[in-house]
Amino acid sequence: MISLIPGNHNAVRELADQVIELTGDPWFRKNRASVNVLMADGTPAALEIHTCENRIVQFHLRFFADLPVHRLKHIFWNYEETLIRTYQPLKLLAYGCDAFLTARLKENLYYAKGRSWMRILEPWRLQMSDLCFDDEGFIIDQGRMESIPFGWFNTKDKGCGWIAAYNLLKLNGRTQPMQKVAESLGRRAVMGAIAGEAFSVLYVWLRQQGMPVSLTLPGNRSAEKAMLSGKNGILLYTHRNGLHYVLYENLGNGRMHFFNAVYGRKMHIEEPGAFIRKNCFLPLTMVICVK
Repeated sequence: MISLIPGNHNAVRELADQVIELTGDPWFRKNRASVNVLMADGTPAALEIHTCENRIVQFHLRFFADLPVHRLKHIFWNYEETLIRTYQPLKLLAYGCDAFLTARLKENLYYAKGRSWMRILEPWRLQMSDLCFDDEGFIIDQGRMESIPFGWFNTKDKGCGWIAAYNLLKLNGRTQPMQKVAESLGRRAVMGAIAGEAFSVLYVWLRQQGMPVSLTLPGNRSAEKAMLSGKNGILLYTHRNGLHYVLYENLGNGRMHFFNAVYGRKMHIEEPGAFIRKNCFLPLTMVICVK
């Protein structure tokens, strides 16, 4: 979780001054009174400035914490989602970006616009409740998405496949608009997605998007082994209500972070074997995995 502390607060004033002096950042020097320190799980991670006018958010962000790249990516997602929830903006504009932030923006639907990088919020994001998403913008509550179409049906009833695909692309730095993902997979679904999305269709589509994925044959043990040996992927399992796709992220400690398995549950972290034993009604579990 992130929080913003004003840069003039006694607890962080000296740190903010040191970072500004070290980087020589003209944006922060010019707007020193408006600088905030971004805290991630209680640790100072970045300096930022942001404004909002007419539902257009402008921000300048610079990371300085010595953290792994994957951790900084999660912090950026959390920061962006915080801006979206706070202001419900039509546009996000980033200014004065260094190489690291520019790379993150390119991965997350921003495009160059003069001296800035711009993201236009898609209509579906503004239509959907914030409760559909976790704190980093991953979809975790399919049950609130009855108004979002998928094939001949709606996402609440049939959309777990496209949700898992959208989440997987985002996690791997290949974010696409939600509507584009849903419509593209919906066109490929049999009979308007009456049975959801076929496993083979989802796999082929992800390969077409440039994702380096492989798949497993049906079986709970092979699925668990694949999850533990890869970085992340999509798990297909059968519960009492039918087939269900979820994204998982390997946390590297024998545990997985599951998304949209239990609708609305944030930070759903379990060992893969325990998850399979608890949730899988039939021993036919399959995985699309990213090594």
